[in-house]
Amino acid sequence: MALVMMYRTETKPDRVEKLEKLRLEFMDIYEKHDVDIMGHWQDRERPHVSYYMARYEDEDQYTETVQKLKEDKKYSELTDKLNEIRTDFEATRLTPV
Repeated sequence: MALVMMYRTETKPDRVEKLEKLRLEFMDIYEKHDVDIMGHWQDRERPHVSYYMARYEDEDQYTETVQKLKEDKKYSELTDKLNEIRTDFEATRLTPV
């Protein structure tokens, strides 16, 4: 059964530009690891809040992909940079009904 992960990231309001630069670098890594990014959105009222969704074939593919990302040095470095500007984060698992 397909699994969609929805991620919400909130940063300091003055760090929107930095978040966008990091997002582009993350996209390169996601492409390298065949992560199906469905889209990326910014909150219209609060531009320092962004959302993106990634699709996986099933729980196994999600678990394998997460493991590959954790082993990717560049991914870890970018995550550290993101955590410096991030003030809140939420990940939600979505499955078809």
